[in-house]
Amino acid sequence: MIADETIQKVADANDIVDVIGSYVKLQRAGTGFRALCPFHNEKSPSFFVTPDRQTYHCFGCGAGGTVFRFIMEYDQVDFPTAVRRLAEKAGIPIIEEQLSREDAAKLDMRKRLLALHAEAADYFHKNLLKHESACVAREYLKSRGITSEVAKSWKLGYSLDGWDGLLQFAKSAGYREDELRESGLLNQKEEGQGRMYDRFRNRLMFPICNDIGEVVAFSGRVLEADAKEAKYVNSPETRIFTKGRILFGLHKSKRDIIKTGTAIVCEGQLDLITMFEAGIRNVIAPQGTAFTPDQARIIKRVAENVVLCFDSDNAGQKAMERSFEVLLAAEMEVRVASLPDGEDPDSLIRSQGAEVFEQIVKAAPDFFEYRIRRAKKLGELDTPRGKVTLANKIMAAVSQIEDPALRDQIVGRVGMLLEIGTDDLRSMARRRQRETPASDSADANREAPLSMPPKDVRQLVQMLVNMPGAAGWLSQQDTAAVREQLEDTAILWTLLDQVQANGGATDAQKLTSSLSSQEEALLTRILESPMPVSEAEKVACWMSLQRKALQQKLGSVKVRLKATDLPVPEMIELQKEVLDLQAQLKDITRPLV
Repeated sequence: MIADETIQKVADANDIVDVIGSYVKLQRAGTGFRALCPFHNEKSPSFFVTPDRQTYHCFGCGAGGTVFRFIMEYDQVDFPTAVRRLAEKAGIPIIEEQLSREDAAKLDMRKRLLALHAEAADYFHKNLLKHESACVAREYLKSRGITSEVAKSWKLGYSLDGWDGLLQFAKSAGYREDELRESGLLNQKEEGQGRMYDRFRNRLMFPICNDIGEVVAFSGRVLEADAKEAKYVNSPETRIFTKGRILFGLHKSKRDIIKTGTAIVCEGQLDLITMFEAGIRNVIAPQGTAFTPDQARIIKRVAENVVLCFDSDNAGQKAMERSFEVLLAAEMEVRVASLPDGEDPDSLIRSQGAEVFEQIVKAAPDFFEYRIRRAKKLGELDTPRGKVTLANKIMAAVSQIEDPALRDQIVGRVGMLLEIGTDDLRSMARRRQRETPASDSADANREAPLSMPPKDVRQLVQMLVNMPGAAGWLSQQDTAAVREQLEDTAILWTLLDQVQANGGATDAQKLTSSLSSQEEALLTRILESPMPVSEAEKVACWMSLQRKALQQKLGSVKVRLKATDLPVPEMIELQKEVLDLQAQLKDITRPLV
């Protein structure tokens, strides 16, 4: 665990305006700055950065927090990673506090696996450059136009045609058997017991990196044209690699994607490398063929538009349709680059040049136009049933869009292209919405902003942050009834618990380090509008909450008293409780206004 003192030093050394300004274009707005929100699509800026409080807040989607939260949300990393990135930027050494034995073991294993993958990448790369048996891999790369400089830039490698080349290398480097088993770089003859052997043998090796360039997995391509083995062998998922959350090439292409606002999605690593080295740098590739919802959320952080560039065979077209559905649910604009038959990005660029490929991307139609053109070409629309079938399929994807205005625009466009009435299409979409369980939607895991609590709660939250001793005073009150009866006070108790856990410290960085993104955004919104802070206000706000809690409980008891089949003893107890609650309400002095 990173020491609190280190977290504070990192926060002090990273001005939020400078940090966010390196990701998005900020414009001066009074005493603060504004921008188009990087977390949702918008035409008018609703994203504001406040230097005085070192916070940001979007009035459109509700995102907000400190500089650490911005890095966590934008780069899709956890809190410790965000602190480490900003510490490295500021040149501040990370000081770790004592971890539990279990947490220390997990952290050590993660570090060891990252180190092992980095050394494995070096091992494979040296094989490619120097080992005589790698001549077939070098010749293959040469035939694909990959120079030694490009191979070095992407750290391409070669796995030897043996059973234990990497195994012996890793053992000689001091890695333990449990680390080797967890790495995914080796297989075992019998689950958990048998002899280990190399997973990758006689393959061209592509290191797979996370978004900050750490090697977390590998993909190995077979080199023999008539090989009976699978064309690609990939690392399994491990504690440092989740297939559906990694986009190949993003660590190199992120800046260009942000700059252009568009991500070009291709299928393979070689396609991507050829495009990138030809100057088309806003390119990524999913780990597999189709996008996952997690990958869609990651790319939406940096781009508004996606151009799909998949193979024209059946597998490629199916993957494209699955990707489109996921990207549309994330409310991204999706276009399709249609390459000539038999061509992929790599072959087209090598044969006709990058300019031809760029023109195809520039002219790419939106997905709906592309899909309907293709359906006509294949004869899918020759019958009324075929037209309705395609319309239903498209509306199934459209029904997942939450924004009603965007959904309506798309319905109109599809209706025009298919020559189907928009009322009929809306009916299809509504029917699919009813048929699709909420958990099946790509947006089911999206976190909705928390509701703003009443004024008295907001004022107490501000006092916890800004008034010395407020947390100690509040913790001495009898809070049980208020906690139990008033759901809209949850942020108050979460914050109070956090202040107490921090030994009474109310520094924003410490307070937010353990909050969820929703809680941190809500806290930022509350602190945006300063409210009166005084001893009298503190007492008045607390009495107001007590009164509301008692009134709510009194109402519940009275409802129970109206039951017609209530036993007499229970009725008597409830009447006593009513009298007691009424007496408690009288004892509470009317709150100050």
